[in-house]
Amino acid sequence: MEESIGPYGSASRSKDEKVVSLINWCADVLMNSATKAFFGDCIYDVAPDIVKDIVAYDEDSWKFIYKYPYFAAKEVYDARNKCGEAFADYLLIRMQQHADAAWIVGAMERGQQDIGIADQKELVATFFQLYRL
Repeated sequence: MEESIGPYGSASRSKDEKVVSLINWCADVLMNSATKAFFGDCIYDVAPDIVKDIVAYDEDSWKFIYKYPYFAAKEVYDARNKCGEAFADYLLIRMQQHADAAWIVGAMERGQQDIGIADQKELVATFFQLYRL
């Protein structure tokens, strides 16, 4: 009988063997690390589930290419909306509060303001694309 070993997978009966889900490990460890490196701790204040939402988006984003309607792809639409709301909330916070973000995040935010991009949707789309890189 297997027992759970957290979000990564399950442990087998054998003491010498553990089964670990690579995708769950990557989502948890690598995505959390990248998120914190890019946006600092502040992103977790406004969106504690940002990693879960971006993973859900990435798993089914192909449905946008084939123009699935909302009723057939509710999860991916909801995940995209949650990510958009997270970045919108992040951008509402003063820059000084997310000073631990990567240099490029601050530079992009200032640069967009300097050239007159004030539309919140455009700013959010830029940060969403940066995050998915």
